[in-house]
Amino acid sequence: MPAAASNASRRRAALLRAVRIGFAVVVVACIAWFVIASWSDVAAALAQLHLAVVAGAVLAAMVGICFAMLSWRACMRALDATLPLGASASTYFVGQLAKYVPGSVWAVLAQADLAARHGIGRSVTAAASLAQMLVSVLSGMLVGGVGLLLAGSEVLLTYWWIAPASLLCAVALWPPLLQLVLRLAGRVLRRDALREVTVRPAPMLAATGWCALMWIAFGVHFALLIAPLVDDPGTLLLAGSAYAFAWVAGFVIIFLPAGAGAREGVLVLALGGVIGVPAALSMALVSRFAMLLGDVVVAGVGWLGLRRMGLRPQPTGADAAGPRGT
Repeated sequence: MPAAASNASRRRAALLRAVRIGFAVVVVACIAWFVIASWSDVAAALAQLHLAVVAGAVLAAMVGICFAMLSWRACMRALDATLPLGASASTYFVGQLAKYVPGSVWAVLAQADLAARHGIGRSVTAAASLAQMLVSVLSGMLVGGVGLLLAGSEVLLTYWWIAPASLLCAVALWPPLLQLVLRLAGRVLRRDALREVTVRPAPMLAATGWCALMWIAFGVHFALLIAPLVDDPGTLLLAGSAYAFAWVAGFVIIFLPAGAGAREGVLVLALGGVIGVPAALSMALVSRFAMLLGDVVVAGVGWLGLRRMGLRPQPTGADAAGPRGT
């Protein structure tokens, strides 16, 4: 009997490994498809910019991604699932590449699987990742919406529906309500780690602060790209705010990989009348390419971190040991 159980365990481990490898191939294929499909337009747009501008935009994007990771780590702490900074970076950076696969859920699943290597329950990690997405939407609406309001942009009139969506996010993030929902989910899904989960308000507030810094960094990223095309500093505020708002719109349309198309549409609407539609579309494409490059670079660093730690996936099953159960 022990031998049979051991063989079954090995077969299951081999199957999981094959699934992980297959999914990694799908992620790489989706990224490659985006680069190949849009490269001619991106290359033409890049030719209009100085290398230092593009490098600065990529660097600002990477800073923003690091702030996003810190926000995710704060959401994990809010659920009493604490990871060291290095482990958090590796898990978040590598897992978030899955957002380039159509459907926002893949990044959540990838991060949950990677966090399991550190003994964190998959259901808890998934809950933290979803909470961080809600925080990103809420803070993005606040940062982007206020900036667009100050700039007098018509984007707010066209995409008015994002405001009530963000309000729903704010309600969902209210710690007592979020805790109740997670505990109910734990009972329905029979996940012990969620049945007794406690949502701490202070880390959730910290997550919101990190997200605000993330949007500022991403705003700087896009403002750097259009800076050579404008003379009015107020347009840079409009650009940075529009980027946050555009990301929210792209996230809400979940069937698009990483918000492809929706993000560009918002940016063209916000900036087309200022720098022209062709220029706005070109800079939106360069921005997406710079963000992709930043994602790949930090994911590479995260992958090296995982390799250095030499972690192996934990066995799957019900989250029976609290936040660190698997």
